Amino acid sequence: MEITTHIPPLSESLVDELSDFWFTAFGEPYDDQAGIRGEELEYNKDFFYVTRRNGKVVGTARLIVPREIPILGGLGEVATDPGHRRLGIGSAMSAKAEEDFKSMGGKAWFLGTINPNAMRVYSRLGWKRLAWSIAWAQIIGDESPEEFLIDYFRSEPGDSSVRPGSPLERVTMVPLFATPHDWQILDSNTAIFSTRYAMLRGALLLYPRFEKMCKDNRGTWFASYTKNGKLTGISTAHIDETGYCKIDAVAHSRFMSVWPDLVKSVMQWASDKSAKNCYVLLSQEDEEKKSLFQKIGFHYQGTGSDFDLGDRSVTSVKMVI
Repeated sequence: MEITTHIPPLSESLVDELSDFWFTAFGEPYDDQAGIRGEELEYNKDFFYVTRRNGKVVGTARLIVPREIPILGGLGEVATDPGHRRLGIGSAMSAKAEEDFKSMGGKAWFLGTINPNAMRVYSRLGWKRLAWSIAWAQIIGDESPEEFLIDYFRSEPGDSSVRPGSPLERVTMVPLFATPHDWQILDSNTAIFSTRYAMLRGALLLYPRFEKMCKDNRGTWFASYTKNGKLTGISTAHIDETGYCKIDAVAHSRFMSVWPDLVKSVMQWASDKSAKNCYVLLSQEDEEKKSLFQKIGFHYQGTGSDFDLGDRSVTSVKMVI
C-alpha cells in the first residue's frame, strides 16, 4: 500500500474514484466540488491523501491550511475501506498530513467526528476533544486546546476590519465558534450556538452551513479579521420567501468594537438586494445582544420559534428596524 498526495484541481478520473469511495464511506454524495476542483486555492492550501491497494482506493484524508494564517489547519475526509480497517491506514495518512502541516508552520488543527472508533484512534494520536463540541483539536506543543484558544485571541491587537465572506473561513471559523461565548445564539441563520449552552456540531462542516445559506443568491456573510489574519467575527444575512432579510452577527468578546460594522455590512447587502426590511431572532435570555441591536435602531416585534439548545428550549425574540 502506498500513500500519494494530490493537490487540486484533481483529475476527472480521480474525482470520480473519490466521489464513489466517499459515497460508500459517508452514505451521501460528496458536495464539496469547489475544493476538489481547485476553486478555493486563492484562500486555502489543499492536500488530498489517497491510499491504494492493488490499484483500488482503500483510504483517504484531506488537509486544509488557510493561506493567511498557516498556523491553523483542518483534517477531513478521513475514511478507510471497511475491508481494510485495523491496518493502520487512517493513522498513516493522518501522520503524513501532520508532517506536511508542521512543515508549513502549523500549530493547531481541527477535525470533527462522532464515530466512537475514530475517537479512540484520534485520542491515541494525541487529539483532544473540545468541550461541548464534536470538534477535536491537536495542538503542536504543550498547550491544551483551551489554552491555545485563549492565547490565540489574547495575543492579538483589538482592531479588526470587515470584508466579504470567503472560503478562508472554512478553517478560520473553528477557533471563533469553539471559544465559549456569553451569548447563547451566535448565529441564528446557520444555527450555531455558544458552547457554554449547547453542543457545537461540527468543525470543518460548519462552513457548508454558510454555503447552503447562500443558495440561489439569497444569502451572504461578512467576516472581520485582524491584521494577522485571525477571524474575530461573522455576520450573516438571508432573504426569506416573503422578501424580508434575517440578519445576525457575533464577535469574539475581545473584539466587540467591530460588531456594529459587521451588522451594517449585512444590512447594506439587504438594502442592495431590495429586501423589504431587516429583522433578527435572538434568545430571550441574551440581554446584551438585545441591547446592542436596540442601540442601532432595532425594536421588539413579538416572538418567534423556540431555539433548541439540546437540553432545553429557549424562547426567541424578534426585533426589526
